[in-house]
Amino acid sequence: MDKIICQTPFLALMESEAGVGYVKAADGALIVPVTDAGEVLFIREYSPAYQRPFLTLPGGIIEPGEGEAEAANREMQEEIGLRADNIHYLGEVYRNFKYIHAKSYAFLARDLSESKLVGDEDDGNIQVVPLPLTALDRLIQSGELQDAGILMAVYLAKRFLDGDWATR
Repeated sequence: MDKIICQTPFLALMESEAGVGYVKAADGALIVPVTDAGEVLFIREYSPAYQRPFLTLPGGIIEPGEGEAEAANREMQEEIGLRADNIHYLGEVYRNFKYIHAKSYAFLARDLSESKLVGDEDDGNIQVVPLPLTALDRLIQSGELQDAGILMAVYLAKRFLDGDWATR
């Protein structure tokens, strides 16, 4: 049986029976909110791990007893003050399957309306950055978009909206 080396409310450092260390964290939801004008509502958020802001998407952990789509809508309301009347599952990604035991579920959110919820984090430092989906290639080439899960979510959303991708 794997053992816990160190634990916080959000993650645990584990050691497998074979003596290999890994991180166990809660699964999360990533949301690609797209406005009626065709803009993706990215956010710029500070990363304590890298001590700088990153361009990312709304998202966060799935609370116990909460469905993936429900978590996606809640996180969007907490972080950008919007909810989606139309939320579509795009796919899931393992963030780093070898050393992190957690996956992220990606959703496309449309038909957005104002609805603010107060979250458990200080979201006062989140800046909403509306950008056209057509800016994806430029964002990747410039290095402004770097997170693998975010890249996957935006790619799947773009393919789905272009009619090139069927999802479940």
